[in-house]
Amino acid sequence: MNNLGNNLKNLLEYSKLSERELARRTGIPQQVINRIVTGQNTNPKLETLLPLSSYFRISVSQLIGDSVLPSEAKFSLEHLGWVKIPLIDLAENSFLPFSGTISNLKEIIEVDAEVSQEGFAIKMADDSMEPKFPKGTLLIFDPNKQIKNGKFYLGYSHNKPKKYFFRQFIIKNNTTFIRCLNPKYSCFKSTPLDSHDEILGVLVQAKTDY
Repeated sequence: MNNLGNNLKNLLEYSKLSERELARRTGIPQQVINRIVTGQNTNPKLETLLPLSSYFRISVSQLIGDSVLPSEAKFSLEHLGWVKIPLIDLAENSFLPFSGTISNLKEIIEVDAEVSQEGFAIKMADDSMEPKFPKGTLLIFDPNKQIKNGKFYLGYSHNKPKKYFFRQFIIKNNTTFIRCLNPKYSCFKSTPLDSHDEILGVLVQAKTDY
């Protein structure tokens, strides 16, 4: 009886994870995880078992079936370090975190990012930040994070036309610049940060396969 494969399959179902996502989170190749789940590998190395058991916060003994696995209720998203944040649609141009009003809340999503309770997410609406952030990439921000040189952030321009923008933050010779990453746009050339621009949140995670 393949206790290990069955246990890992159940853990994936309990935590609503795909093999691909578990591979991303643990660093274990998806092919290795699939071979365990399907019973093709019933005796993986300890170097494989440790990251898997650590992620699910159980012992290796529980993972391989020598000890009782916790009940399904123990594997909530909160237990695994996931948090719920709002996915914001900026199309209506009415999301202002600093005003305390979210009038265009699209949905609540669950992510594994280290983000505060004020965290939020958007989807990349254009190709201005390609190739690093393709259109449709899920971008997760934390308003409480301190922006640092080279990091990325969501900003809001109070100048007319008022708009949101996702840019890289650069400090050079004690001057702050911003830029996009796609060389086909004029914003690829670094420009000084406008004093009327506001930093709404610092990027903490980007997911292209959400």
